[in-house]
Amino acid sequence: MTSEWTKKVLRNFNAAATIYKEEVPMQNFYAWEIAKECHQASIPYGLWADLGAGTGNLAEKLEFLHPKQKVIRVDGSQDMLLQNSKGSSVKAWDLNLGLPIL
Repeated sequence: MTSEWTKKVLRNFNAAATIYKEEVPMQNFYAWEIAKECHQASIPYGLWADLGAGTGNLAEKLEFLHPKQKVIRVDGSQDMLLQNSKGSSVKAWDLNLGLPIL
C-alpha cells in the first residue's frame, strides 16, 4: 500500500516533470559525475537499471558513455518517465515495494 507521503511526493514530481530537466542543473552535473565513475569502473554489460530515474538524466549519460548498453529507467512517477528520450526502456514502479521484476 502506498503511503500518503509517497503519494504526495509522486504528485509533486508529476507536476514538475515537464520542466524538471531545465530546472535542475545540479542533478545534471552529478549525473555526469556518476556516469564517468561508472565508466571508469568498467561495469560489465548486462541488465542495467537506473532506480528513481525520473526524466532519465543519469541513464542518458550512461548510455552516451556506453553506446552499446541500454539502461532501464525505473521510477514511480509516470509523468517523469514520459520525459525520457523516445525509445527508452522505462518501467513505472513504486520502489517502496522493493525491486521490480524486469
